[in-house]
Amino acid sequence: MELQQKTTEQKGWRRWANSPIVLIAILLLGVDALATGLVPNVLPEWYQSHFPNPDRHCRKAISYLSTKTEPSVVVLGSSLMRTAAEVSDMSINTGLREARFANDYDKATFFEKELKKDLGTDVSVLNLALRGCMASDYDLIFKRAVELGKRPKFVVCATAPAEFMSNDQPLVDNTYVHQSLLKYQFPQGKPFYQVVAQNTERTLAPHNLDAVEQFFGYLRLHSAAYLSDVTGHPTDLFRAAAYKGSKDKMLPAAYKPARIDLDEASSSTAQQKNPLADLEHYKMRYHPPNVKLYLQHERNFREMIRVAHESGIPLVIVNMPITGPNRDLVDPTLLHRYYDFLKSTTEKYHVAYMDMDDHNLFSLSDFEDCSHLNRRGAKKFFAALAQNLVKQTNLSSIAAAKSSTQL
Repeated sequence: MELQQKTTEQKGWRRWANSPIVLIAILLLGVDALATGLVPNVLPEWYQSHFPNPDRHCRKAISYLSTKTEPSVVVLGSSLMRTAAEVSDMSINTGLREARFANDYDKATFFEKELKKDLGTDVSVLNLALRGCMASDYDLIFKRAVELGKRPKFVVCATAPAEFMSNDQPLVDNTYVHQSLLKYQFPQGKPFYQVVAQNTERTLAPHNLDAVEQFFGYLRLHSAAYLSDVTGHPTDLFRAAAYKGSKDKMLPAAYKPARIDLDEASSSTAQQKNPLADLEHYKMRYHPPNVKLYLQHERNFREMIRVAHESGIPLVIVNMPITGPNRDLVDPTLLHRYYDFLKSTTEKYHVAYMDMDDHNLFSLSDFEDCSHLNRRGAKKFFAALAQNLVKQTNLSSIAAAKSSTQL
């Protein structure tokens, strides 16, 4: 009787194991784990561009605001600062050399070494520069830090005309930074159960059928194109039609070589690349000017400077270098107002201002495109920035700060 019962139970488990519903559920769970667990960590830049998520985009800012990390210097900026930190660190951090640029990179090791050398003491730099960051985003990150009791020891906020004038960016409240940092439940001053419950909900939010469906669609499309290249057969009719008459293979972007590392301007690759190839993109970003959005960014940026002054937190505003042709695309009236605003506001609140857009220091060969520095330009920039900080500001607040920036 017992043997018969065990046999019946085994048959029952086998029926469940062979059930299409169970197999589909297991498959979905596996794809979900791949699509929302493994891939985002292995390919963060690629994943963010295909499956955007505000919390994922702002992960390093969230980590800083959620922990007891107290770096000597916190750096705020957009992709201009983020790219400069990454390319200048490629010879130091070998993991960056072959990888695509990652929004999670929170170091600026070359800049940190330059500061240590010029200051003569140990310092730690936390790089919170985020792709697509706008002037109002800096204000929110800074204010959240103050509200949560972080009180940064020293803040370097790097900006540029595009961070005030890009008309292709969402309204202030709809940026990734605002969507994430305004809603995220940070642990400071909140009951443990409330933080765990709400953050668990936000963590699990990407785990849904939509994400899995999108991931399946991506795999199907690019696998079909790849198989078409390998076999020579039009396994995907739509893509085959798009490439009809072309002798080039239908190799999708995922299989193309990673972006070229512009090591030095003297390299043959750097000489052949046209740094101004993306000017048309910026022309569309600057025209027509969105004056209403510009004024809102101006108000929020001024508020950040005021809060820093009244809170006694050392803040340095840095105008990032860009190419002359990029600068020439900006509406002259707005550009003039932008420079006047930075200068007058920093003077009013006794905040240091450094205009690093120096024609005598940077040339076209220091840029990988019309706004982002290449490795040579980035090293020039950080070396000059470190020297200017030591000469023009009071760094006593960071001289003794030796906390690690690891999150």
